[in-house]
Parts: sequence; C-alpha cells; structure tokens
Amino acid sequence: MSRYRYSQLPGQPPSLLGRIIAVVFGLAVLAATFVVGAFVLTVFVGLLIIGGIAVYARVWWLKRKFAAGETSFTDAGPQNTAEGQVLDAEYTVVEERRRPDE
Repeated sequence: MSRYRYSQLPGQPPSLLGRIIAVVFGLAVLAATFVVGAFVLTVFVGLLIIGGIAVYARVWWLKRKFAAGETSFTDAGPQNTAEGQVLDAEYTVVEERRRPDE
C-alpha cells in the first residue's frame, strides 16, 4: 500500500464549515459557468440566424433578378448586345515589357 494519500491534503481533515464553504463556492462557480455559457450560446445562435437570413435574402434577390431577365451581376457589369457581350473595364499599366528582339 502506498504511504501517500491523494484524496486529502496533508494536515487536519476539513471541518464541516470548510466543506459547506467549498460546496457553496463550487455551486457559485458552476452557476456562473452556466450563465456565461448560455450567453455565449445565445449570441452564437443569434449570429447564425442573422447570417441565415442574409444568405436567404441574397439568394431570393438573385432568383428574382434572374427571373426578370436581367443577366448582369451589377449595373456597370457586362451587358448583352446583338454582337455579343461588351466588357467595360479600366486598367493601369504598371510596367511595360520589352520584346527580346528590340
């Protein structure tokens, strides 16, 4: 048998008052943990609901837009014409390359 006992701290055994204080403190910590956990869960579920509503609204908007016959993604985006698609864009030349034969 081991001469060390891990179930109690060395010294005198805890008194009844010490045990009551430990139980009350443990219950207070448990209650505080439950309240904080419930708050975090509520915030998380709320954000999920808001995100779900946003995704649903976006999908509904795109379905309605494409059902009406609009094919452009934005007002300034590609437009269908009789010749095909027209792409309007701006660009800036950062560096010009020289050909090897120059």
